[in-house]
Amino acid sequence: MFLGLFAGYLTQNLFELDTLMSYIAFFTVLAFIHTRIRHPLIVPWPLRKDFKLNSIVKYGVITPALCFCCVFYLTRMLGPQFLAARDIMTSYKNTADIKVCYALAHRALDRSNGDFGHQEALEYIFQVVGYIYKQKELPQNEINLYVNRTLVEAKTFLNHNPQNAKMHYSFALFAIAISDNPLANQEFEIARQLSPKRQLFIVQQAVFAMAQENYHTARTLFKVAYDLDNGYKVPLQYYNMLEVLDDGEDDVASSA
Repeated sequence: MFLGLFAGYLTQNLFELDTLMSYIAFFTVLAFIHTRIRHPLIVPWPLRKDFKLNSIVKYGVITPALCFCCVFYLTRMLGPQFLAARDIMTSYKNTADIKVCYALAHRALDRSNGDFGHQEALEYIFQVVGYIYKQKELPQNEINLYVNRTLVEAKTFLNHNPQNAKMHYSFALFAIAISDNPLANQEFEIARQLSPKRQLFIVQQAVFAMAQENYHTARTLFKVAYDLDNGYKVPLQYYNMLEVLDDGEDDVASSA
């Protein structure tokens, strides 16, 4: 059980990038519990000791067929994901040439289309295009092509996954990077409505409101964030700091 869970985690961790040590401890506990409460398994008839099967059929037909099915599944289902991960890693190494970096990131997006690595590839493209947007040496029409293409891809993804709060949050950060403040406000609101107890979303929205000099909105959001987790003191510090700037009104009212 431990080895199966650990192998499964390592496979998905190539794309999700979670904390490895926490999962090692978690799986160890699960394995320990399993050794204490396991029950006898009902063995399928082909695996029973009294089942007789011609060794030629067993090793000449069944075993190769199972191996082929396993290899086909890994190649068909996981192959594109491994290639997409490789493209993203290669893109990280080519940040000096931003066009090559974008091409590799977009190829990763195409390879992972519709699979569980698609969101990660799109979020990485947000970072790349956000960097492209700040390149003064590139022609403005070329920058606009990168930005517009990414906007279309993001909106297409969200049309198919409208309840994905994390993607709305990432899209809001991208909107900030390309100086589209109305879009950023809209996406922050959607992310907060879908995940109202996610403190990170609220804090980031508050920081954005503060940058826009909407101090009342920012202070209200910092208070909401602090109420969710009193152990995290940063929202409280910002809340107190903004007291002198809060005039009780903003251009953009908060829905908190």
